[in-house]
Amino acid sequence: MEIAEDSGLILDMSSWMVRAVCRQLRKWLDRGICIPVAINCSGKELLHGDPARTIETEAAAANVPTALIEVELTESLLIKDSVTVQNTLKRLRQLGCRIALDDFGTGYSSLAYITRFPPDRIKIDKAFVRDIDRSNGDAAVANAGTFVGAKSQSYCHCGRR
Repeated sequence: MEIAEDSGLILDMSSWMVRAVCRQLRKWLDRGICIPVAINCSGKELLHGDPARTIETEAAAANVPTALIEVELTESLLIKDSVTVQNTLKRLRQLGCRIALDDFGTGYSSLAYITRFPPDRIKIDKAFVRDIDRSNGDAAVANAGTFVGAKSQSYCHCGRR
């Protein structure tokens, strides 16, 4: 992934992935299956691409509701706190996409970023839930994430993959 981001190929890969997800969603919908799908959004894509336009275009082409697409971001993307990031997240929300904060607790955790643009879902990293019954620190991080999620009306998901 690092090579793809450094070379700029990540933008083309992301477009292809969104197209494939929308086509699969269409196949499922045609069979009466309505399952939302989460896709990861890289920093390069968020800052230099237009993921909202890509999702809107590909969802329209496949005739699937954008509300079936959840966009996963890492904490480090919220740290950027740029106008571009904020506008992109706002546009994704306007499309009906859900926003998930992935791997919560592993990066630059700052509750200020979560309160500025609360995600629909917070995914607490598995490193903090693996030993939750044996580690007071892990339990505290998981509890904090769950509390923040509840207060911001986000859904919390603890580290299963």
